Amino acid sequence: MRLRLDLLWAMGFDLGAVHAAKRDDKKQIERHLRKQKDDGWLQDAAKRAAVAVQGDFEEWKKVRLPVRR
Repeated sequence: MRLRLDLLWAMGFDLGAVHAAKRDDKKQIERHLRKQKDDGWLQDAAKRAAVAVQGDFEEWKKVRLPVRR
């Protein structure tokens, strides 16, 4: 699978929008980041998220409607 910069940007924007929902989110995010002791925490979390998304995609492929052409 080829990564597209526009897709990555949109995903980052969407993630940022979730955190912008409340005023005190900045403090909560900073506290959370300070708790991350392992330098590889972000990569590990991204790998777990990728596995979850791939699983969702596999399930979606089983039930999706056929494309009309």
